[in-house]
Amino acid sequence: MIARKSSLVHEVRATPAPFEVLVGGYPADLTDYRDGVTARLPLIAGLIVLVTFVVLFLMTGSVLVPVKAAVLNTLSRSSCSPGSRRSTAAPATRQRPCRSGSPAARHW
Repeated sequence: MIARKSSLVHEVRATPAPFEVLVGGYPADLTDYRDGVTARLPLIAGLIVLVTFVVLFLMTGSVLVPVKAAVLNTLSRSSCSPGSRRSTAAPATRQRPCRSGSPAARHW
């Protein structure tokens, strides 16, 4: 439903009119916010990787450790993405997250 509202906001803004048309309200605010976040996401991700690389290099003096950390962080983030939820394991062997009431979560 949010995608439909977002596309409607873009359609209304793209429609030619003889006068200035402003689109407001929550759907327009949400669309503007998402567009802003999406536009800046590559820059922020690059800064995070760069700062992590520099800090790990200064702490360890090694180039391999920061590169390894960046690669493993990227792999772990990509494994948690919504598109990677498909599992080839049998339903009985799939691991499920621990709930706070489960015995596994109570032991520390």
